[in-house]
Amino acid sequence: MKRARILAAVIPMAAIPVLGAAPIDADGDGYGDVWQMIYKATGLPHEGDPDGDGESNLAESKAGTNPFDPNSVLHPVSTADGGAWRISWQQVAGKSYAYQTSPRLSGWISSPAWTATATGISEITLPRSSPSNFFRIAVAEADTDRDGISDSEEYWLRFDPARANTERRTTPDSTRIRQGLTAANTLTLAVYDGDTSERWPEPAVIVIRRKGGLQPLAVNIALAGTASAGVDYNHPGTKFHLEAGQREAFVEIAPLPDNRHSEGTETVIATLLPGDGYTLGNRTNAAVNIADSPPGSAPSAEEAARFLIQAAFGPDQDSAEDADIIPENVEEVQAMGFGAWIDDQMTRPVGTLQPFVEWCEANASGMELYGDYKEFAWWNRAMGVPRLRPDSAGTQLPDPLRQRVAFALSQILVVSDRTEALAVEHRGLAN
Repeated sequence: MKRARILAAVIPMAAIPVLGAAPIDADGDGYGDVWQMIYKATGLPHEGDPDGDGESNLAESKAGTNPFDPNSVLHPVSTADGGAWRISWQQVAGKSYAYQTSPRLSGWISSPAWTATATGISEITLPRSSPSNFFRIAVAEADTDRDGISDSEEYWLRFDPARANTERRTTPDSTRIRQGLTAANTLTLAVYDGDTSERWPEPAVIVIRRKGGLQPLAVNIALAGTASAGVDYNHPGTKFHLEAGQREAFVEIAPLPDNRHSEGTETVIATLLPGDGYTLGNRTNAAVNIADSPPGSAPSAEEAARFLIQAAFGPDQDSAEDADIIPENVEEVQAMGFGAWIDDQMTRPVGTLQPFVEWCEANASGMELYGDYKEFAWWNRAMGVPRLRPDSAGTQLPDPLRQRVAFALSQILVVSDRTEALAVEHRGLAN
C-alpha cells in the first residue's frame, strides 16, 4: 500500500517566493520579541525543548507555536481517507505555508504558498494513487501590507495585516508596534452605558481603557456603591485581562430583579486599583445606575426603544431643543406607557398612500421626479411626514403602528409589479 511519508520539520521557504518581514528582535537573541511576549518565552536556549514535543525553541519561534505546549507544534499528521491521504497540521494566523513533496528527500517540489488567516488545524488532501513520497511543511513570514511588520505579529497584536495604517490611524502600524512593545501602560475607566434597570436585561457597561503599551495585562478593580453585588447585580469579578494589543475591556453590570420596590435608583462604582505593568491615569472611577422598576412603573428608555422597533419603525431623532439624548418618540412611549400609546395610535387618522401617488401622477413629469411613486408614498408614511401630499391643506399625526402592521402584511400578501403592464400603474398598485 502506498503511503505518505512525513517529515515534521520546520523548513525555511528559501525557494518559494513569499514577501516576508523579519520578526522584531530588538535584543538580537534570535527570537521574535512579539512571540516571546505572547508565550512569556524569555531566556530560552535555542536548542531547548521544554514541552518535549520534538521541536526546539528556535524552531517553535519560527513556526509561531507555543514552546510550553506539546499540542502546539508544527507536526504534520496523515490519515487514510478512501482514495486519498488527509494531511493536517497546526497553523498560526499570519504565517505563510507551503507543502513540499519528494520521493528521495531531494529535489523537493513545492506547492504555491498561502498565508493563514486564523490559528487552528490546516488540512490538505493528496491522492493515494500518487507515487510514494516524502512530505514536509515549509513555513515563512508574510507581510501582506508591506509595512515591515510580519502578518503573524499583527494578528497577535490585533492589528490589521492588510493595512499599513490599522483603523486609518495617521501613525503607521510599524511605528505603533515598535514603540508599543516597550511603552508604559496607562489605564483609565470610563462609562460606556451608564444606566440600566431591574426590569431591563441589558447591562450597564464600564470600560477599562489602555494607552501606551501592547503587553498582556491583568487589571484589578474594586466595586462599591449603594447596590449590592450578588443581590442587585451579577458580580462581574474584580480582575480583568487585557490581551496583547487589546485597548479596551468591558465590565458589565447586569441587574437582578427583586421584590424591593422602594429602594429607588442604586449605584455601582468601579475603581481601578494598582497592579503589575501599568500605572493609573487621571480617571480611575466610574459609576453606573440601576433603576428600581416596581410593577406599573413607566417603561425605561431601553424598553420604550425596543417596543418602537417592534411596533413602529424604531426610535427617531432627538430634538435639538431637548437637553437629554433620548429620542422624542421614545419619551412619548415612556410618558404614555405601552397600552395608552397603542390606544392613541388607533385613534389617529389613516395615513394612506393614494394621495401622494395621485399628486405624483399629476406633477412628477414637470418636476422630473422619476421612480416608484408608491414607494415614495410609503416612505413618507413610514417616516411620519405630516402631509399626505405636498399640497394638502392641513397636516395629520403619523400612524406608525398602523403602517408597521400594513408593512408586515405586505410581506405576506404580495402584490407584484414584475410585469410591464403593472409596473407603471402606481395608483392601482398603491390602492
